[in-house]
Amino acid sequence: MWNLLRDARIRRVWLGEICNSLGSALGFWALAWLLYRTFPMQSLLVGTLLETQTLFLLLDTLFFGPFLDHWNRRHILVLSNTALGLLTLSLPILVKNDARGLLFLLMVLLGVASSVPRPARLAALPSFAPMGRNQALQTLFGLTDMTAGLLAPVLAGVLISLLGAANVLYLDALSFFISAGVYLSVRFPPQTVLERATNTRQAWREKTQSAAVVRLAVPTLRRPKSCAEWLF
Repeated sequence: MWNLLRDARIRRVWLGEICNSLGSALGFWALAWLLYRTFPMQSLLVGTLLETQTLFLLLDTLFFGPFLDHWNRRHILVLSNTALGLLTLSLPILVKNDARGLLFLLMVLLGVASSVPRPARLAALPSFAPMGRNQALQTLFGLTDMTAGLLAPVLAGVLISLLGAANVLYLDALSFFISAGVYLSVRFPPQTVLERATNTRQAWREKTQSAAVVRLAVPTLRRPKSCAEWLF
């Protein structure tokens, strides 16, 4: 599995993932700490801000998924990481100035931008895999993502105690910019004509067809007997 990193392109994409995954995870803990320290008696405000980001991350993952096979993945990864860097840079400034309306807007934009890199990267990985090594490549990146998520809370605690939450957010912003630069330096394999069926109308048609399948399944799931039959 690790010998896949001998390929310079895979190694760069892997480095980009490390920067993006650590930046996202560290940013969450640093932002949570900064908000609780700034608004110690307003737990509802803090919770609502954090949940706003999570909600839009989930909704936009569902929305953007069908389009990722039709858009240029390299451009998506570069632009989304650049946006994450700029938005993360703005967080300490808005928190310090108690700009709550802009903070809510920023959390929406952060959720949207955070929802894009991972599915775009997963969609691009098979095109980098040598013949018969796609599963090993997916395992390598999945393990890296999981390890970054496990290490992030410990690393965040150490960095916050040493540098302060605001400075950790600036460090996160730098990690996103590094990730964007790494992806920009990689020449992605060309997408097939089918993948780049550039008509956005076609991507939207695929999305509505998937939604129709879900709607057909809902009545079945609402009936306990049918649900049990479906499960067992």
